[in-house]
Amino acid sequence: ERTRGRAIIAELPAADDLVLVSEDDERFYYGEHAIDKDWIAAVRVLINGSPIASSVSRRHAASTPLQPTSFEDRPEGIARDRWDVAVETVAGTTLIECGAIRERVSQELARAVFEAIKNDLERRDR
Repeated sequence: ERTRGRAIIAELPAADDLVLVSEDDERFYYGEHAIDKDWIAAVRVLINGSPIASSVSRRHAASTPLQPTSFEDRPEGIARDRWDVAVETVAGTTLIECGAIRERVSQELARAVFEAIKNDLERRDR
């Protein structure tokens, strides 16, 4: 990622490996999926599929009707809180799955991803 000129935001646990969330000047990356920063309309932290924090772009608020983001909870088999970040763009929503690891690890990963996207969103709105 660094050789591509990207800064690493978080390393997220996946089924068999880690998935990187990174950014460059123009895009955020969730693994190989690119999210154009200019198209981001909102970012939300989800716990068990329900939004608990959000930031909405003033640039897109008038032209893009945004619906509250919510994804169906996926049963984990044991009681764990599932942390995700929903990135809403004018082209659709990307769910960045931060995991359900105990000891607040997933919460801290979700917070790092959310803060990076929120800060960029606020900077672009100025």
